[in-house]
Amino acid sequence: PYTTLFRSVKSGDYAGAIGYYDAALRIAPDYLEAKYKKALAYKTSGDVETANNLFTEIITAAPEDKFAKEAQRERGY
Repeated sequence: PYTTLFRSVKSGDYAGAIGYYDAALRIAPDYLEAKYKKALAYKTSGDVETANNLFTEIITAAPEDKFAKEAQRERGY
């Protein structure tokens, strides 16, 4: 699955990548790295609103986490 995810992201199949991140988050809802990368996939595909909502969830859930810091940077904080 990781190889397929990597190929999805590399080839620009962001919808496919988002599906893999969703599967990971169903198993581990607090997996911030998956949520962060899912947000990046949305942002890169042009859905900035959804991306920003996910970035905000990350920032709110764990403000001191490295992915929260990256999410703040992506949001322009």
